[in-house]
Amino acid sequence: MTDDDRPDQVADDRTSRTSRAFRDAFDRHAGDLPAGPDLTDVRRRARRRSTLTILGAAATVVALLTVTFTVTGERSEIEGRVPVADATAPSPTASSDPAPTTASTSRPNEGWRYVSYRDVELQVPQSWGDDLEPSSDWCIDEQTLPTEPYVAREEPGRVVRSIGCPGEGGFSSGPPTRLWAPHVTLGTSDLEAMPGITERDGWTVVRKQVGSALVSVTVEDPQLAEDILATATVVTEDFNGCLARDPIQSTTFERPAPPYDLATIDRVDSMSVCKYPIGELANGGEPGLISSTRLVGEAAADELAALQSTPIGGGPDDPQNCVDYMIGDEAIVLWLNTGGQRHRVHVYYNWCFHNGFDDGTTMRSLTKDACMPLFTPPLSLLSGSAAPFRMCRDT
Repeated sequence: MTDDDRPDQVADDRTSRTSRAFRDAFDRHAGDLPAGPDLTDVRRRARRRSTLTILGAAATVVALLTVTFTVTGERSEIEGRVPVADATAPSPTASSDPAPTTASTSRPNEGWRYVSYRDVELQVPQSWGDDLEPSSDWCIDEQTLPTEPYVAREEPGRVVRSIGCPGEGGFSSGPPTRLWAPHVTLGTSDLEAMPGITERDGWTVVRKQVGSALVSVTVEDPQLAEDILATATVVTEDFNGCLARDPIQSTTFERPAPPYDLATIDRVDSMSVCKYPIGELANGGEPGLISSTRLVGEAAADELAALQSTPIGGGPDDPQNCVDYMIGDEAIVLWLNTGGQRHRVHVYYNWCFHNGFDDGTTMRSLTKDACMPLFTPPLSLLSGSAAPFRMCRDT
């Protein structure tokens, strides 16, 4: 551990920043908080892990052994936003209870794009970006909240800071409607977000269970919500070539089967990048695909060259910083698509040991050139063991 990473310095810096954030947030919203709030209704979702790097203005995390914080005032780079553009609405052809299908072979409707989560695939306007849905810590910095339409997914590495932001009747689980932006949230059902329709201050929120995912559409135009939900369908493989459920969803580190030495591949047509939950979040073999993307052309060729140039042996690892009975929360399956064949590479980057690229024959080390291109939106890396985090994320 370097001097810059000493726990006492990190803790002091975190405490001072957190205190300032608390004071600033409540000063701004003191008038919004009604008298006598119910303090028992504060939600706290801080995630446990050993060596954790977190992006945020004031983060509080329960750590297993050693915690490394990177605290900034900026949102993740994955949260780039683009202006809204008019799009031609698709015809509502999807059934309310669609049968599972394989990967989409047709192009999306004009002006729209595909998105996927677990075993669900749907379309949104092409101009919609990817972002994180504001949570109960929204009042720390309103300037970082999404202002343009976006798609959000439940992310295993997200940390919600332990602050109660003011809302109607006490503390709130999200920002007031004046700070909303149109968006689709792809997640799972819970007691706070069940299927149904809610109208509030000119906004319509429609939640619908599709396959194993809860699709929530928040818009000002109810017809747009209907158009988006009409495209939702259940799939076994998404439009990027990622399986809805995958053997990597395990409580142990899985090796690709059948093994295939990636050093023998001369070229690839494309690469499918598929992120899944693992470990305690492995989801018991149920659909677990979190997000996916595809590398083609020069991007795929560069990634193959970077993979084949990585050192043999795996890592970087800091096994002394983690308990040995956990493996992290997420991993990537990288499909090398070439000549009508597909070869698996497992990418582990979320824990203090067993990090690297595994093709089933050889374990290779994570490098910036090989790991960072995999986290192309909508894939994100929000937290993880410090050493591999620095290889996979431009911090």
